[in-house]
Amino acid sequence: SSKANFFIGLINIPAVALGIFSGGIVMKKFRLGVLEAMKLYLGSSVFGYLLFLSLFALGCENPGVAGLTVSYQGTKPVSYHERALFSDCNSRCKCSESKWEPMCGDDGITYASACLAGCQSSSQSGKNIISSNCTCVGLAAPTSGNWSGMMGRCQKDNGCPQMFLYFLVISVITSYTLSLGGIPGYILLLRCIQPQLKSFALGIYTLAVRVLAGIPAPVYFGVLIDTSCLKWGFKK
Repeated sequence: SSKANFFIGLINIPAVALGIFSGGIVMKKFRLGVLEAMKLYLGSSVFGYLLFLSLFALGCENPGVAGLTVSYQGTKPVSYHERALFSDCNSRCKCSESKWEPMCGDDGITYASACLAGCQSSSQSGKNIISSNCTCVGLAAPTSGNWSGMMGRCQKDNGCPQMFLYFLVISVITSYTLSLGGIPGYILLLRCIQPQLKSFALGIYTLAVRVLAGIPAPVYFGVLIDTSCLKWGFKK
């Protein structure tokens, strides 16, 4: 998630700066009046918000994590009330439920840790850590055996990289479109207010934007994102 936030900020900040600069160029080159500035501001806002809403349509399936999204047998999805990292196969391992050290089992299922996969031994092969004798891995297999796993999540093509690329492209266009109407909207505010009230009006406008949007919006969206997380944990 930290890398995703870094890439989103990295490409959106230049888009916002370019949009503001482009809005100023359009205002100066075409000498837009109050009505034309209002149309530009309204058009960029409506189109930008429509693009923003389209981002909610992008998504991908969660990877198969034992006890969180699929059962330890890997045969069925796990509902919200059935989520449990502990099972009969790892009940004697005394594992930490909060630790997040994902391991990819030979059965193609990701486990929260080698301990929760019931692994009894581990060895290092180069940069890879191999855990073996895993009692929770391969429960759905018709035959038993010495199942193992490798540290790290199972890499499956669930469409998330492509969706994230689409998200970045639409996000850049949205940021540019919304910021394009920034200068026309600001000029519109100045031209529609009496000269002696401009300072007061700009103060009220800035205060309203900060109080109603700038301050609470990160809190609201942060809570929304946090509630969508299936598991909280820590990494060494």
